[in-house]
Amino acid sequence: MEKILSGGGFRKYDDTVKLNAVASLIFEEFVKTGIETSFEHFRVNDVNYKNVVARIGSMDKPTIVIGAHCDVCGETPGADDNASGVV
Repeated sequence: MEKILSGGGFRKYDDTVKLNAVASLIFEEFVKTGIETSFEHFRVNDVNYKNVVARIGSMDKPTIVIGAHCDVCGETPGADDNASGVV
């Protein structure tokens, strides 16, 4: 998983093919652990994107949101821009 997040070219906002491939990988890793997982789809400037959402625990307890993004800033390897947080 780390190689996909830190290599394979740049995952900039305008390359939805790479972004979607990483989102699918993250989704599959959550599913493997038995965590309830879904996609949240959204649209920006006529481009479709998706977030991976994972829910752990009871819905009747306080919610804690933990987030990390897996795109990159400019032409840099993914692990330098929070992808390491995803791993």
